[in-house]
Amino acid sequence: GNRQCEPMAAQTAAGERSSLVRSEEGGVYRARPHGDELRLPLDAYQRGAWMIEDATKGKWAQDYSATLKADREHYLALEWTESYLYLPSLAAILALGMFEVPLWCNNGSWLEETSISKQCMLPGGSDAYFSELPYLPKLWACVIEGLLIGLLLATSLFAARANFPHAEDVGHNSLRTALCWVMVADFAVFVLVNQYLNWNMSFRLSGFLRVALFFAFPSMWQALKNTSTIILPFLQVAVLLFGTVLLFAWVAAMAFDDITGLNHEGQPINEGFESLGASVYSLFEASTTQNFPGQMIPSFIKYRLSFFFFFVFMVVTVMIFLNLVLAVVYNAYSDAKRTQMEAYFKNRAYSLRKAFRVLSKGTKSVTLDSFHRIIKNLNRCPATPYIREADLDLYFSTLDDDQSQTIEINEFYDLCNILQFSFNRVPTAGCAGNLPFCQPIEAFVRSEEWLGLDGIVIVVLAVNSVLVVIQSLRDLADLDDVAEDNAWSAVNFAFSILYMCELCLRLCVVPFIEYWSQASNKFDFFATVTLFSAGVCWAAPQIYVPEEMLRFFLLLQMLRLLRLLSRVPQLTFIIGCMVRMMQASSEAIGLLFGVLYLYAFLGVLLFGGLIYDLNPALEGTDYRDSNFDVLNFNDMALGMVSLFANLVTAFVPEFYEAYTAVHTYPIVAVAFWVSFYIVGILVIFNIFASFIIDVFLAQYESNEKSIAEQETTSTHVAAGFKVVTTFRGSDDIYQKVFMEDEDAAAEEE
Repeated sequence: GNRQCEPMAAQTAAGERSSLVRSEEGGVYRARPHGDELRLPLDAYQRGAWMIEDATKGKWAQDYSATLKADREHYLALEWTESYLYLPSLAAILALGMFEVPLWCNNGSWLEETSISKQCMLPGGSDAYFSELPYLPKLWACVIEGLLIGLLLATSLFAARANFPHAEDVGHNSLRTALCWVMVADFAVFVLVNQYLNWNMSFRLSGFLRVALFFAFPSMWQALKNTSTIILPFLQVAVLLFGTVLLFAWVAAMAFDDITGLNHEGQPINEGFESLGASVYSLFEASTTQNFPGQMIPSFIKYRLSFFFFFVFMVVTVMIFLNLVLAVVYNAYSDAKRTQMEAYFKNRAYSLRKAFRVLSKGTKSVTLDSFHRIIKNLNRCPATPYIREADLDLYFSTLDDDQSQTIEINEFYDLCNILQFSFNRVPTAGCAGNLPFCQPIEAFVRSEEWLGLDGIVIVVLAVNSVLVVIQSLRDLADLDDVAEDNAWSAVNFAFSILYMCELCLRLCVVPFIEYWSQASNKFDFFATVTLFSAGVCWAAPQIYVPEEMLRFFLLLQMLRLLRLLSRVPQLTFIIGCMVRMMQASSEAIGLLFGVLYLYAFLGVLLFGGLIYDLNPALEGTDYRDSNFDVLNFNDMALGMVSLFANLVTAFVPEFYEAYTAVHTYPIVAVAFWVSFYIVGILVIFNIFASFIIDVFLAQYESNEKSIAEQETTSTHVAAGFKVVTTFRGSDDIYQKVFMEDEDAAAEEE
């Protein structure tokens, strides 16, 4: 059938999963045990389901032959609490930090929202920049934080009570339980001292503990373990890099510190090299490529031969050592990731093979009835995608490559991939497809010729694009004329009518479910309806549409014209690769987020309230002159933005100079920014950048079909229906990047 590549909606809720099983309890097989059954050992299908769930997580499946059904029920309850209580609570408590009053501010009111100027008072009544996110009154902040900590602790204790069959799970649960208890203690002290006694408490552990809990999540813990393998090789290159900076700084200080004259521009010849400390900073800044060749100019104006000193330095540090750092960091990380993925797929193959032996019951195949029963058990666990009963035959026939009505071992190895499919039965005709006069319309809409609907729409979009460019250039030139503005609005309204007609024609032929399965169609639908509604409001004389709103609609129309680019196959392929690339890079993105959150919280503790208008330490700094003072650590949200600015530009000297100037102990600011440069940029950002390049190239260089097209070999069509197939996983990407032979894990005994 038609195969789309956009992700489907979120998984079905627990109630829907349970209802399917309960509705079938009166049948031949019942997946949910009751009463005395809980004290019985697991049957073959429950054991097989647990092994398949282990396979989807890349775990080495246990035998489970002596495991009771009560243990299975405890495990399933734990999976539900993890998915629908623990993870949302963890995300919520991380987000809560953005709305909490910064610790350097006053407590404020228990119930009423206090203005920032009163709650975060600065010396001399000075003004400062904040994120403008609303701060929660301390009663609400306490209630929300206490509730979230309670949920995190309760779910952790519930997990700690489980008789887990995997040792790594026990370690994760012990760690996160310990962190939750420390969070309870930190929260209790904060409420007592800061909130109840109303003593300003300018330090607490909450942010550090939240990040630690984030990194204690199994996937992030594995990412940290992979990152830890780069420490030794990174230190070896880092010593060479910073040793080179120190060596050249020492040479520069010895050469320039006694030169006190001015160059032809009136600058000190030795500017930036007056001392060893100044020389180290100047060359460290140059090694990050920031402000170069500014460090060279004062001496170069007077002594042209000084260029060769900077030439050698930049070649060694920037062109060699920085790239060597990138290579060493990612090589070590990719080796660790490859080892992880090899173990992941080896464990998957072993667990699937073990599950097959249990389910085949001594034969060499799994029957359709056994497959139905195993899916009933899998549907009870949120770790695997939910499969509707009506779609069981689609999954079975997709697995059954030879159409033998049984599943052999080589077909069973594809089960984890097939479970990541989503099949949707959609009508073959739209809302008016069964009417006799609609057959010519269907042929017109589905035609790929230039005289079909798609061809005509492309021409309309091209004409509209030219007119939008002309209209935008006219707007940029500030050519205001009421008559011309009305004429352009009328033209835009005419195009919105055409697009609305196109939408109606498509929905008459294409079923709405099939149409809505594509993300681009969702945007088209929203843009078309919005633009048409705006045009109707403009045409109605009794409705006034502000000029600013019309400008927004023009921007929306410009975005809709990007649909033209969808006609370029290479571009749509690259965009699809980029979407899947971001899905596969979740661990690297998580590392970036965790580092930014950690340093943002630390920055608020160290520098909160130090950046304000009347701070004399900022006078004459490039930080103030460049209006960078809006990027500060007065609250968490602005701290995240400030660190992101430093992350994407590698190093911003204005921040370093300003924060060393405003802090009582400049060495604290030096340690903060240099450590962020090393950890956040040289390590974590290099991992992220290199990883997404590898993932993109693995897809871009492969001319193979998508996994959905490889695995779905048959077209499932019933009377008046067809099937739309989507693939929601990223395991195939990891196989292309890290596995030389994609089938090695499945074939290894």
